[in-house]
Formats: sequence, structure tokens, C-alpha cells
Amino acid sequence: LEGGKHEIVLQLSGYHSPLFPLEITSGEQLPPIDIALEKIPPGIVSVEGAIPGAPLFLDGKEIGALPIVEKALDPGKYRIRVLGIERVVTIKPGETKTIRFSGDDLGLVHVAEGFFTYGSDDPLPGQLSARKVKLPSYLIDRFEVTNAQYALFLSDLQKTEDHSRCHPDEGKDKDHTPGFWEVARFNGKDHPVVGVDFWDAYAYAAWCGKRLPTEMEWEKAARGTSANIYPWGDQWDPSRLNWADFSRKEEPYEYTSPVGSFPSGASPFGNMDMAGNVAEWCSDNYEPSSFDKVVRGGSFRDLEWTITFSRWRQAMNTRSETLGFRCVRDIDAK
Repeated sequence: LEGGKHEIVLQLSGYHSPLFPLEITSGEQLPPIDIALEKIPPGIVSVEGAIPGAPLFLDGKEIGALPIVEKALDPGKYRIRVLGIERVVTIKPGETKTIRFSGDDLGLVHVAEGFFTYGSDDPLPGQLSARKVKLPSYLIDRFEVTNAQYALFLSDLQKTEDHSRCHPDEGKDKDHTPGFWEVARFNGKDHPVVGVDFWDAYAYAAWCGKRLPTEMEWEKAARGTSANIYPWGDQWDPSRLNWADFSRKEEPYEYTSPVGSFPSGASPFGNMDMAGNVAEWCSDNYEPSSFDKVVRGGSFRDLEWTITFSRWRQAMNTRSETLGFRCVRDIDAK
């Protein structure tokens, strides 16, 4: 080294980088320099949630199930995801932090075990005759899956190319980009994702630790235990849902609306937009001999399908601007 003032910085991952001043006289022979490196203490992180057993992902990798207790992490930023809900957290050296995902954070509604009326007392073609059905308890999304939520899934899938959770019968190298992904009128972050076929909806649900609802589960969440014709009751009320009724001057939406925009149209369990906005995929085949799937709930264009017991069919590869989905999770799922 030339004579004069210098600074030595030692850098090693996981350690503080000390700054050591050094002054050298020309021609001087210096003895060895010992510099002690101080290890950066990890942060200690616990993750809790309203749904024990839900899988937890750290930067896209599954590391266990809720709750996670006192996990040591090097300081830095991390993406923590539970049931499709992701947070970016910063861990400081030596910090002890608890991160909690509440029921509201996860957006799931509890539907209690018990009987409900399934079907119609006066069924039209395609509808089912009324009967009492008992279902076990389950959790169902309060809102339809949004573009922002689906974008997390799509980004992760494109990075990892991991289709292991996708339906085994989907086509090879299936592209799960929605059909209207670049269309401005449908891509608001808090609007329901549309242009998704059955394979897309199945893959998203599995990716975030859920599944698609059966049509019985969907109908019970929509009408409650009092056999409601509409989620809010038995009387048609266009102010309670997004149905593009342009005879009303105050109609604010021509296409989809942000999820939850019509709280007065909530179902007895508190689910939003189960009539109007977008129709929703269910997991059942429409008929035992058919591969078509059941679709429920009507959309911003389908007044006749907004009745809670209305059902119709769609081919599994259908991508429509009126069709989205929501997910369910079993209470005892692991």
C-alpha cells in the first residue's frame, strides 16, 4: 500500500462490516492486523393465524404450517404467505416479532355444520328439487378472488414453473394467464378476476391451500338456513348487487365492480357478491355423464341466474368476462 491514510472494511455475509482506519508511513513494514468480526444476530419470528394448520410460505417456499414458533431468520425483507394472502415484512437484527393473520386478514367466513334447503320448491329446467341437506362445517371466501390475489399466484407460477398442485388432467404446459388479463375495464386490483377457466380456478385454489366449493357448499353460503331466494332475502332489489341495470340512473358499473361494493346484498353468513358481479365456478359436474362444470351466482349481465338455487353449465375450458370464482377450505385441512 502507498503511504498515507487508508480504511479497511471486511465483509462477510452474516457479520457486521467493521471500518478499520490505517495510516502508513512510506517504507514502513506493518505487523499483521487482527480485526474481530461481530456476528449479526438473527431475528426471531413467530407466525400465528386464525386457521391453525394452514400452510405457510416464506419467499415462495413452504416452511410448515401455522403456527410457526420462534423461527430464526437473517435480517432482511421476506414475503410471508398464508392461504393466498401475502405480506412483506422486514426483520431487523436481534428483533423478536410476531406476525398474525386474523380471520379478517384471511377473508374466510365460517359456515356452521347443519341442515339447509338445497334446491327449489318449484324447479325450472336445470334446477334441482328442494330437499334438506346436512353439510359439515367449512370455511369459504367472503369475497370473490381478485385480480391482485390472482396476480400473486400467476407470478409465483411463472417464476417456479411448478405445476404440481394443478389439476392432473390439465393440458401440458397450461398457461394460467386469464383471458382478459390485459383488458383495462376488467383488471382493477380489487375487481374479481375474470377470464379464468376451470383449470385456472382449480390451480389457484390448490396453490393457496384451498379448493373450489361444491355447489351445495356454494348454495348454503349464499342462502343460509332460511332458504333465501336471494342472498339478502326473498324480494328482488337491484340496489343490492352489481347487475348492469341501465334503466337506473344511479347504476355505477357497466362491467365488474370492486368486490364487496354492495354490502347490503351480503348473504346470511356475510359472503359478498353471491348474486351478480361475476358468476362462479363450482367443483361439481353438471350431470354425472357430463364433463361440464356447475356455475353459480349470476353476473353483471345475468339477471336470471342471480337466484341462489339457479345453476347452469360451462365447459371446463370456458374463459368468459362474466365468470370468476371463490374458494373454500375444510375445517380440518392440513
